[in-house]
Amino acid sequence: MIKDTVSQNSQMKLLTTIPGVGPYTALTVLAEIADVKRFVGSHKLCVYAGIVPAVRNSADTVHHGHITKRGNRCQDGY
Repeated sequence: MIKDTVSQNSQMKLLTTIPGVGPYTALTVLAEIADVKRFVGSHKLCVYAGIVPAVRNSADTVHHGHITKRGNRCQDGY
């Protein structure tokens, strides 16, 4: 059923051209972000999704950490 849904949607089909993105991931991404045009740029989308590295600055030193995983939180507490 998911494969049929993806095959009928041009945006989902385009997402599946990204290595590692299959039908389930494409469906999930579009369900989460809906209209990509609401984001000013790719960085804003990445921040929303929580896939940006943590950055800590101290004077002239910059430390890049792991992915923040601080994306959109469901309003229902899930």
